[in-house]
Amino acid sequence: MVHVSENSSFSKVVRIRETIVYQGHPHSPEKTFLRQKYSVELPHIPGGLTQYFENLIIDMTHGNVVKGRQGLSEVLKRLNLDDL
Repeated sequence: MVHVSENSSFSKVVRIRETIVYQGHPHSPEKTFLRQKYSVELPHIPGGLTQYFENLIIDMTHGNVVKGRQGLSEVLKRLNLDDL
């Protein structure tokens, strides 16, 4: 399963795209791989400043990505415990 999300606020200034891919584990069918990536694009920022601002935004949003992954992990743990 693949989930893709993009920001709609300020999308003409900054575009943030997140892709999450869930795949079954090749050797353990009871496990799932989660791969997450996101990209930042600043379409109207002049040349040399683009990389600087992209890195700044990535650093600022990285904490949210970590929190989201931790939240998902906690939900999955609770669901797994309820099944026992």
